[in-house]
Amino acid sequence: MGALLSRAFAAVYDPMMGGVERAVLASVRRSLLRAASGRVLEVGAGTGSNLVHYAALAAEVVAAAADNDNGAAAAAADGAAPADGGSPAIAAAPAAAGGTGRPPPPFTRLVLVEPSPLMRRQLHAKLDALAATAPALAAAVEVADAALPHLPYPDGAFDTVILFLVLCSVPNVAAAVGEVRRMLAPGGRVLLVEHLPAHAATAPVVAAWQARLAGLWAAVAGGCQLRRETVAALAAGGLDVGGVTEQSWSGIDWGADLFLTRVAVGEAHTDEREGMAPTRSKKFTIMASSSGVHQWPFSASFVAGCAGSKSSSPAVASPAGAAIPR
Repeated sequence: MGALLSRAFAAVYDPMMGGVERAVLASVRRSLLRAASGRVLEVGAGTGSNLVHYAALAAEVVAAAADNDNGAAAAAADGAAPADGGSPAIAAAPAAAGGTGRPPPPFTRLVLVEPSPLMRRQLHAKLDALAATAPALAAAVEVADAALPHLPYPDGAFDTVILFLVLCSVPNVAAAVGEVRRMLAPGGRVLLVEHLPAHAATAPVVAAWQARLAGLWAAVAGGCQLRRETVAALAAGGLDVGGVTEQSWSGIDWGADLFLTRVAVGEAHTDEREGMAPTRSKKFTIMASSSGVHQWPFSASFVAGCAGSKSSSPAVASPAGAAIPR
């Protein structure tokens, strides 16, 4: 039965998430992945939904480098010194990569980890399709069969770790966070999108259904836990979550309401990023649109409480001022 459910989940995953991707998730992926650079590890890469975004961002780097080169050539023809423009990553890039004459994309290594063979099959299909439009990137992507909390990479091996809807399904979230932090280089970042449990005070109907369906949902959705406070686990594991915001993606469809009424989006960092204590709060403007997306910062008491907790799934208070329109 478990194998049959796994096969069914892998088969319906992309169609099931299609509405969410079109409404909000695709734009969130693209925005967050702009911060990915250097040695990048995506954990739980699933069917490869981020591949098109990696390719688009790499193309932007190439286009920016070409513009920079054209500007330098024009300045040289005019007898002027080239402008000191462009991003640091482009300025530091070698003149050629792999004999193509182009600078490399912002990634020096790109590893996609996915334990499900059925998901990996779809990922490889997308990678093969990508080879037609982004051959250099497609050829450089490494795909591995592995899962948290035991990944076959040394300490400090990655500058960026990407966690998009993955910590909800790991068996031991505290161990998983510890493994992520182990693999991060000093100053490294975690880019994350993780769903959180609905608050009974602000979304009582959704919270009640989550409690009712938690066991069934886990069985049919690859072990996904509807009631897991993943930001609390990240903070308890020693990561700075001051760059993480809480959003509501309600109103897209009934399925999204069930598990995306509260969503954590943003960057977490190793404490070594600035040699300072983790950030306790961050101001954000509430954003409301027809897609039903709203966001606010995690309150100081929420983050401080998470950082001080040693439990893998601590109980935390509702973010201050948060009100999810229902």
